[in-house]
Amino acid sequence: MNRCFSRLYHPSISRRAAVTLVALACSTLAFCGEIHEAAKNGDLEKVKALLKGNPDLVFSIDNNGVTPLHRAAFNGHKDVAKLLLASKAEVDARTKGGVTPLGMAAVKGQKDVAELLLARKADANAKDNSGATPLLLAVTTGERDLAELLLANGADVNAANNNGETPLRRAVSHRHEDVAELLRQHGAADHTAPPGKPDAETAGTTTAVQTSSIPSLSPPPQANRATPPDDIVNLLAEGKIEVKTAGGGIRSVEVQVRKKGSDPLTVKIPVGTFFVSANASSQNMVTTSGNEMSLSDDQWHTVSVATACANRPKHIPDGGDRFSIQRSPNQKELATLMPVLDKANVDYKTRQAAVWIATDNANYAALGILVASRNGVRVGRVINEAEVAEAMKIYDEAGLNIKRKAIWLDRKQILLGLQDGDVKRWLEKMP
Repeated sequence: MNRCFSRLYHPSISRRAAVTLVALACSTLAFCGEIHEAAKNGDLEKVKALLKGNPDLVFSIDNNGVTPLHRAAFNGHKDVAKLLLASKAEVDARTKGGVTPLGMAAVKGQKDVAELLLARKADANAKDNSGATPLLLAVTTGERDLAELLLANGADVNAANNNGETPLRRAVSHRHEDVAELLRQHGAADHTAPPGKPDAETAGTTTAVQTSSIPSLSPPPQANRATPPDDIVNLLAEGKIEVKTAGGGIRSVEVQVRKKGSDPLTVKIPVGTFFVSANASSQNMVTTSGNEMSLSDDQWHTVSVATACANRPKHIPDGGDRFSIQRSPNQKELATLMPVLDKANVDYKTRQAAVWIATDNANYAALGILVASRNGVRVGRVINEAEVAEAMKIYDEAGLNIKRKAIWLDRKQILLGLQDGDVKRWLEKMP
């Protein structure tokens, strides 16, 4: 059950007295959480009724500092967000991780809500605790339209996070080429690594994170060199690192790592690493690209890990969700699949379909759980026949047996929705 605290107007009220007053104002803690659920679901009438009974609920927060406005922004409910703002919700309220409602809208590409927040003077350059701006969050998930909107409203195209990672570098490392081109058109410095750091590709990883605290590129003495890369799961089990995680929508997880000992470490987050949500109602996530982090000091280092969801029926994680880290039971299958999927350079819909085929043995109907919405109204499924067929072909090209998967039984239905082309011909010729 989430705790919920309303804003109190007297600064000298003690914490204990504040809790007492909030408990009286909310009647029950469960009632306080009700407005969060209504905002998340886009239930405008329920939000109106709750605010009429207790206007201070607009300021309520859960254990992670998330407000109803954060919930509405993340889930794209513009009408609910408009009501909350009219009820004096703080437009730049911050979660415990420092994320604003605009940041929540940015990571999910909720353009309508973002336009509303910006019209209400939301800070387009507000940084969260990792130094990420809304633009960096939008770039992470490949939300080009949202990035363009932020840039038009004064977002700093070169604003870097605490590791010196700029939006352009993030776009390149996540292979969002259309977003990268947009950033360049708006004057982004055309490099993909922080000053004085090797580029991710020259470092041999999909996303290589090294901090600006390293004084030069000269190699340190042999005794101080980082050990060979070790799996993040192994390092956690050995007590050599501390890790914090936060949800980032359907396509990424934010991972913060700090080493405990004095020796440098290189932390590897391989394809197929499993992020198990602490919230039973939220999806677990699985990495779709490998990452490495070089740790040479005792500071927290942050990387945005490219992921896909691994449990279809559950909610998509948001910035308030936390994860433990495990090896996926499907890791060998994903490790075989992901290099081929990565080389194919397909969109996230096809990538998500392929992952769900591997992790959930999803059929065509099950893949329809991912839906598009406009102003809280569902307008259709996101993963259609073309994406599913492409995912099946890639799965087969990886040397995995697609015929053993539930999706194979739906091939005739999938064929009916395909236009002529290589993918359709491949599926027709499959015995």
